[in-house]
Amino acid sequence: MPVWLKCNTTMKKIAVLAIMAGVMVLCHACDDPEGPPDPVIEPTITKAVIDPAVTYQEMIGPEAENIGYSSKLGGNTFAVFSDPLKNKSSLAAYAYHTYNFPASALIAQTKADLNMIRDTYGNKPCIMSEYSNFTWLNTAWFIIQNLNEANAAGYIYWLMAWADSNNDSMIKLSSAGAYTLTPFYYVMKHFSKEIDKGYVRIKVLSPLMPMSGFIDPSGKKITVVAVNPNTDAVNYEFEVTGKTVKSIRAMQTDAVNSYKDTQPVGIDKYIILKPKSVTTIVLELQ
Repeated sequence: MPVWLKCNTTMKKIAVLAIMAGVMVLCHACDDPEGPPDPVIEPTITKAVIDPAVTYQEMIGPEAENIGYSSKLGGNTFAVFSDPLKNKSSLAAYAYHTYNFPASALIAQTKADLNMIRDTYGNKPCIMSEYSNFTWLNTAWFIIQNLNEANAAGYIYWLMAWADSNNDSMIKLSSAGAYTLTPFYYVMKHFSKEIDKGYVRIKVLSPLMPMSGFIDPSGKKITVVAVNPNTDAVNYEFEVTGKTVKSIRAMQTDAVNSYKDTQPVGIDKYIILKPKSVTTIVLELQ
Protein backbone atom coordinates (compact mmCIF):
# COMPACT_ATOMS: atom_id res chain seq x y z
CA MET A 1 0.00 0.00 0.00
CA PRO A 2 1.41 3.47 -0.80
CA VAL A 3 2.89 5.38 2.04
CA TRP A 4 1.14 8.63 1.22
CA LEU A 5 -1.55 9.56 3.68
CA LYS A 6 -1.86 6.08 5.27
CA CYS A 7 -4.73 6.22 7.69
CA ASN A 8 -4.13 5.51 11.38
CA THR A 9 -7.20 4.04 13.06
CA THR A 10 -6.74 6.50 15.89
CA MET A 11 -6.96 9.50 13.50
CA LYS A 12 -10.32 11.09 12.85
CA LYS A 13 -11.28 13.72 10.26
CA ILE A 14 -7.78 14.96 9.45
CA ALA A 15 -7.71 17.11 6.33
CA VAL A 16 -4.60 17.38 4.22
CA LEU A 17 -4.37 20.13 1.59
CA ALA A 18 -1.91 19.81 -1.28
CA ILE A 19 -1.50 22.25 -4.14
CA MET A 20 -0.31 20.49 -7.26
CA ALA A 21 0.02 22.33 -10.57
CA GLY A 22 -2.73 24.76 -9.75
CA VAL A 23 -5.23 22.09 -8.60
CA MET A 24 -6.39 21.84 -5.01
CA VAL A 25 -6.57 18.24 -3.73
CA LEU A 26 -8.65 17.64 -0.61
CA CYS A 27 -7.96 14.32 1.22
CA HIS A 28 -9.96 13.09 4.20
CA ALA A 29 -8.30 10.68 6.63
CA CYS A 30 -10.38 7.73 7.75
CA ASP A 31 -10.38 4.48 9.75
CA ASP A 32 -9.73 2.36 6.65
CA PRO A 33 -6.31 0.68 7.02
CA GLU A 34 -6.15 0.41 3.25
CA GLY A 35 -5.90 4.17 2.87
CA PRO A 36 -8.18 7.16 2.19
CA PRO A 37 -10.90 7.38 -0.44
CA ASP A 38 -10.17 8.90 -3.85
CA PRO A 39 -9.31 12.61 -3.53
CA VAL A 40 -11.84 15.26 -4.48
CA ILE A 41 -10.31 17.48 -7.22
CA GLU A 42 -11.56 21.04 -7.38
CA PRO A 43 -10.20 23.13 -10.34
CA THR A 44 -8.72 26.55 -9.71
CA ILE A 45 -10.74 29.11 -11.70
CA THR A 46 -9.33 32.33 -13.18
CA LYS A 47 -11.81 35.05 -14.05
CA ALA A 48 -11.90 36.67 -17.50
CA VAL A 49 -13.58 40.09 -17.50
CA ILE A 50 -15.23 41.20 -20.74
CA ASP A 51 -16.08 44.86 -21.29
CA PRO A 52 -18.28 45.29 -24.39
CA ALA A 53 -17.94 49.07 -24.12
CA VAL A 54 -14.28 48.88 -25.18
CA THR A 55 -13.91 47.79 -28.81
CA TYR A 56 -10.93 47.08 -31.06
CA GLN A 57 -12.55 46.75 -34.44
CA GLU A 58 -10.16 48.54 -36.75
CA MET A 59 -9.01 46.27 -39.55
CA ILE A 60 -6.84 46.32 -42.67
CA GLY A 61 -8.42 45.42 -45.99
CA PRO A 62 -9.41 44.35 -48.52
CA GLU A 63 -5.98 43.01 -49.57
CA ALA A 64 -7.13 42.60 -53.15
CA GLU A 65 -5.03 40.32 -55.34
CA ASN A 66 -4.22 43.15 -57.74
CA ILE A 67 -5.00 46.76 -58.55
CA GLY A 68 -5.81 46.23 -62.23
CA TYR A 69 -9.00 45.83 -64.25
CA SER A 70 -10.93 42.58 -64.00
CA SER A 71 -13.45 41.66 -66.70
CA LYS A 72 -14.82 39.01 -64.36
CA LEU A 73 -15.58 41.61 -61.68
CA GLY A 74 -16.54 44.32 -64.16
CA GLY A 75 -14.13 46.91 -62.82
CA ASN A 76 -10.87 47.53 -61.06
CA THR A 77 -10.21 44.65 -58.66
CA PHE A 78 -9.08 46.90 -55.82
CA ALA A 79 -11.96 49.31 -56.31
CA VAL A 80 -14.62 46.58 -56.38
CA PHE A 81 -13.53 45.30 -52.97
CA SER A 82 -12.60 48.67 -51.44
CA ASP A 83 -15.71 50.71 -52.28
CA PRO A 84 -17.92 48.90 -49.73
CA LEU A 85 -15.27 49.53 -47.03
CA LYS A 86 -14.31 53.09 -47.89
CA ASN A 87 -16.45 54.90 -45.34
CA LYS A 88 -16.39 52.24 -42.63
CA SER A 89 -15.04 53.49 -39.31
CA SER A 90 -13.62 50.03 -38.67
CA LEU A 91 -11.24 50.32 -41.63
CA ALA A 92 -7.82 51.42 -40.38
CA ALA A 93 -5.91 51.08 -43.66
CA TYR A 94 -6.22 49.73 -47.18
CA ALA A 95 -4.07 46.75 -48.20
CA TYR A 96 -3.37 45.70 -51.75
CA HIS A 97 -1.32 43.29 -53.85
CA THR A 98 0.12 44.19 -57.25
CA TYR A 99 0.06 40.88 -59.13
CA ASN A 100 -1.45 42.54 -62.18
CA PHE A 101 2.15 43.58 -62.98
CA PRO A 102 4.22 40.76 -64.52
CA ALA A 103 7.97 40.52 -64.05
CA SER A 104 8.41 42.11 -67.48
CA ALA A 105 6.38 45.23 -66.61
CA LEU A 106 8.10 48.60 -66.80
CA ILE A 107 8.01 50.46 -63.50
CA ALA A 108 6.73 53.56 -65.29
CA GLN A 109 3.68 51.56 -66.37
CA THR A 110 2.57 51.12 -62.75
CA LYS A 111 1.99 54.82 -62.09
CA ALA A 112 -1.66 55.12 -63.17
CA ASP A 113 -2.91 52.23 -61.01
CA LEU A 114 -0.93 53.43 -57.99
CA ASN A 115 -2.23 56.98 -58.44
CA MET A 116 -5.76 55.55 -58.41
CA ILE A 117 -5.21 54.31 -54.86
CA ARG A 118 -3.78 57.64 -53.72
CA ASP A 119 -6.39 59.83 -55.43
CA THR A 120 -9.55 57.78 -54.84
CA TYR A 121 -8.77 56.03 -51.57
CA GLY A 122 -6.54 58.55 -49.85
CA ASN A 123 -8.91 58.88 -46.88
CA LYS A 124 -6.99 56.09 -45.09
CA PRO A 125 -3.36 54.89 -45.11
CA CYS A 126 -2.48 52.11 -47.53
CA ILE A 127 0.01 49.24 -47.51
CA MET A 128 1.34 47.14 -50.37
CA SER A 129 1.02 43.85 -48.51
CA GLU A 130 2.30 41.20 -50.98
CA TYR A 131 4.41 41.11 -54.13
CA SER A 132 7.68 39.59 -55.34
CA ASN A 133 7.89 39.46 -59.13
CA PHE A 134 10.64 41.94 -60.02
CA THR A 135 14.43 41.77 -59.97
CA TRP A 136 16.10 43.15 -56.84
CA LEU A 137 16.87 46.46 -58.57
CA ASN A 138 13.36 46.88 -59.96
CA THR A 139 11.95 45.87 -56.57
CA ALA A 140 13.75 48.84 -54.99
CA TRP A 141 12.46 51.08 -57.77
CA PHE A 142 8.94 49.71 -57.35
CA ILE A 143 9.02 50.35 -53.60
CA ILE A 144 9.84 54.00 -54.31
CA GLN A 145 7.04 54.04 -56.89
CA ASN A 146 4.54 52.77 -54.29
CA LEU A 147 5.72 55.29 -51.70
CA ASN A 148 5.59 58.24 -54.08
CA GLU A 149 2.66 57.40 -56.36
CA ALA A 150 0.28 55.50 -54.05
CA ASN A 151 1.41 57.32 -50.90
CA ALA A 152 1.91 53.87 -49.37
CA ALA A 153 2.80 53.67 -45.70
CA GLY A 154 4.39 50.22 -45.98
CA TYR A 155 5.66 47.58 -48.38
CA ILE A 156 5.87 43.83 -47.65
CA TYR A 157 8.18 41.76 -49.82
CA TRP A 158 6.55 38.33 -49.95
CA LEU A 159 9.53 35.96 -50.26
CA MET A 160 11.24 36.66 -46.95
CA ALA A 161 12.80 33.28 -46.04
CA TRP A 162 12.59 30.49 -48.60
CA ALA A 163 14.29 27.31 -49.79
CA ASP A 164 17.92 27.55 -50.84
CA SER A 165 16.91 27.03 -54.48
CA ASN A 166 14.84 30.24 -54.56
CA ASN A 167 17.07 33.12 -55.67
CA ASP A 168 14.27 35.67 -55.26
CA SER A 169 13.91 35.28 -51.51
CA MET A 170 15.47 37.69 -49.03
CA ILE A 171 17.00 34.84 -47.05
CA LYS A 172 17.89 31.46 -48.60
CA LEU A 173 17.68 28.52 -46.21
CA SER A 174 19.44 25.21 -46.74
CA SER A 175 18.21 21.86 -45.46
CA ALA A 176 21.14 21.86 -43.03
CA GLY A 177 19.99 25.13 -41.46
CA ALA A 178 22.53 27.46 -43.10
CA TYR A 179 21.31 30.75 -44.53
CA THR A 180 22.40 33.20 -47.22
CA LEU A 181 21.40 36.85 -47.51
CA THR A 182 20.47 37.90 -51.03
CA PRO A 183 20.30 41.32 -52.74
CA PHE A 184 16.57 41.39 -51.90
CA TYR A 185 17.47 41.38 -48.20
CA TYR A 186 19.70 44.42 -48.68
CA VAL A 187 17.04 46.17 -50.74
CA MET A 188 14.68 45.97 -47.76
CA LYS A 189 17.51 47.10 -45.47
CA HIS A 190 17.88 50.25 -47.57
CA PHE A 191 14.29 51.16 -46.68
CA SER A 192 14.28 50.07 -43.03
CA LYS A 193 17.71 50.57 -41.43
CA GLU A 194 17.55 54.37 -41.40
CA ILE A 195 13.76 54.84 -41.53
CA ASP A 196 11.69 54.10 -38.45
CA LYS A 197 8.35 54.65 -36.75
CA GLY A 198 7.38 58.30 -36.69
CA TYR A 199 9.29 59.26 -39.83
CA VAL A 200 7.26 61.23 -42.38
CA ARG A 201 7.74 61.18 -46.13
CA ILE A 202 8.83 64.54 -47.57
CA LYS A 203 9.14 66.00 -51.05
CA VAL A 204 12.32 65.20 -52.96
CA LEU A 205 12.93 66.91 -56.31
CA SER A 206 15.11 64.66 -58.45
CA PRO A 207 15.03 65.18 -62.21
CA LEU A 208 16.95 62.04 -63.17
CA MET A 209 16.65 59.33 -60.51
CA PRO A 210 13.70 57.81 -58.59
CA MET A 211 14.03 58.84 -54.94
CA SER A 212 11.94 58.97 -51.79
CA GLY A 213 12.80 60.92 -48.65
CA PHE A 214 11.80 60.83 -44.98
CA ILE A 215 12.38 63.10 -42.01
CA ASP A 216 12.63 61.87 -38.42
CA PRO A 217 10.39 63.16 -35.57
CA SER A 218 13.11 65.52 -34.30
CA GLY A 219 13.45 67.22 -37.68
CA LYS A 220 17.23 66.76 -37.51
CA LYS A 221 17.70 63.73 -39.75
CA ILE A 222 16.60 63.07 -43.33
CA THR A 223 16.91 59.71 -45.07
CA VAL A 224 16.72 59.47 -48.86
CA VAL A 225 16.62 56.20 -50.82
CA ALA A 226 17.70 56.53 -54.44
CA VAL A 227 17.78 54.05 -57.32
CA ASN A 228 19.96 54.41 -60.39
CA PRO A 229 18.44 52.00 -62.94
CA ASN A 230 20.72 53.22 -65.73
CA THR A 231 24.07 52.05 -67.05
CA ASP A 232 25.90 55.32 -66.28
CA ALA A 233 26.94 56.72 -62.91
CA VAL A 234 25.47 60.02 -61.73
CA ASN A 235 26.91 62.49 -59.20
CA TYR A 236 24.32 63.90 -56.79
CA GLU A 237 24.63 66.79 -54.37
CA PHE A 238 21.90 66.92 -51.71
CA GLU A 239 20.64 70.16 -50.24
CA VAL A 240 17.71 70.79 -47.90
CA THR A 241 15.48 73.84 -48.32
CA GLY A 242 15.84 76.21 -45.36
CA LYS A 243 18.28 73.91 -43.52
CA THR A 244 22.02 73.44 -43.21
CA VAL A 245 23.39 69.95 -43.76
CA LYS A 246 25.83 69.14 -40.94
CA SER A 247 26.97 65.74 -42.24
CA ILE A 248 26.17 63.24 -44.95
CA ARG A 249 26.78 59.51 -45.22
CA ALA A 250 25.59 56.84 -47.63
CA MET A 251 25.29 53.07 -48.06
CA GLN A 252 25.08 51.45 -51.48
CA THR A 253 24.18 48.11 -53.07
CA ASP A 254 25.12 47.17 -56.61
CA ALA A 255 26.06 44.02 -58.52
CA VAL A 256 29.32 43.73 -56.54
CA ASN A 257 28.73 45.16 -53.05
CA SER A 258 25.86 44.93 -50.57
CA TYR A 259 24.99 47.90 -48.33
CA LYS A 260 28.57 49.19 -48.48
CA ASP A 261 29.53 52.51 -46.89
CA THR A 262 30.02 55.14 -49.59
CA GLN A 263 31.95 58.32 -48.84
CA PRO A 264 30.87 61.74 -50.13
CA VAL A 265 33.25 63.20 -52.70
CA GLY A 266 34.84 66.63 -53.09
CA ILE A 267 34.18 69.95 -51.42
CA ASP A 268 30.51 69.73 -52.44
CA LYS A 269 30.16 66.36 -50.68
CA TYR A 270 28.36 64.76 -53.59
CA ILE A 271 27.40 61.09 -53.71
CA ILE A 272 28.19 58.89 -56.71
CA LEU A 273 25.15 56.85 -57.63
CA LYS A 274 26.74 53.92 -59.42
CA PRO A 275 25.03 52.22 -62.39
CA LYS A 276 22.32 49.73 -61.43
CA SER A 277 22.50 50.59 -57.74
CA VAL A 278 20.39 51.37 -54.68
CA THR A 279 21.70 54.01 -52.26
CA THR A 280 20.54 55.19 -48.84
CA ILE A 281 21.68 58.75 -48.07
CA VAL A 282 21.48 60.05 -44.50
CA LEU A 283 21.60 63.81 -43.92
CA GLU A 284 22.15 65.17 -40.40
CA LEU A 285 20.86 68.73 -40.05
CA GLN A 286 21.95 71.59 -37.82
